[in-house]
Amino acid sequence: MMRKLVFIWMGWLALILGLVSFVGCSKEAEKTEQAADPNNPLNAEELEDPDAGEISEATLNLILAIPSPQEAPKMLKDAGAAYDEKLLNPEDRVNKYRGATSQALNMGVYTADLSYASVYSKQQTAIRYYKAMSRLAEELGIGSVFSKRLETRIKNNQDNQDSLNVIFDDTFRDLNEQLKKTRQERILSLMFAGAWIESAYIATEQWMANPNPKIKSHILAQQSTLFDLLKLLETQKGAEGVGDIYNQLAAIEPKFGNTDGYALTELTDEQVREINGQLKKLRKSIVG
Repeated sequence: MMRKLVFIWMGWLALILGLVSFVGCSKEAEKTEQAADPNNPLNAEELEDPDAGEISEATLNLILAIPSPQEAPKMLKDAGAAYDEKLLNPEDRVNKYRGATSQALNMGVYTADLSYASVYSKQQTAIRYYKAMSRLAEELGIGSVFSKRLETRIKNNQDNQDSLNVIFDDTFRDLNEQLKKTRQERILSLMFAGAWIESAYIATEQWMANPNPKIKSHILAQQSTLFDLLKLLETQKGAEGVGDIYNQLAAIEPKFGNTDGYALTELTDEQVREINGQLKKLRKSIVG
């Protein structure tokens, strides 16, 4: 059951964690080779953490409830929203993010930006954001070595959107074992939060520029994802950096419902403006 759950989850993580792990069976061989090299900084603790546990099945179930990061921009595009690169968080800000909380949140933000660019077939923009994500992944210590083979595949297929999407998906065939060996719930929760915030921000900004009823319907559809995200964050609420994000997102969630707390079938213009205002403030605190 656990193996099946992780396999299904690969599609989500294929855009979130950039270059998290080695490609195929070469990972363990490369680690062993590096550990044997006295000039290589990789140490024994990086090869195996004896205290590391598994991500619980309950947490995986919550993660599985959250859609692929490409779903939101696909719905937005189908709703008739035009591509607007000015809405993205500039990838050259990547070096300013310090500390695991900021890096994890902004890795999620860049995930949403990459997905948005990719869905609109902006290959070169997507690759830039992929590189920014890989930089944050390195800073977060997610994965010990970046795959040169993967970099070559991206370079050779940079003008082929379909191939790039396959590459993004294929990156994480080896993620299963890494997730079993390391606990990353806090980082993953923050990345999911950053991705949702950016996706919802882009959607509300596009509605503000073009009050299209279909875009508004797309915004309303984000409520169910937010609800599942809050449940995921709640499991980590006591961890560093998670509680504050949880509280701010929990303050946004009621804007999607009426005064009795029931979900609506349609948002008013004022509700969208209120959601947009709160998202802009929260996003600014994350991206700077």
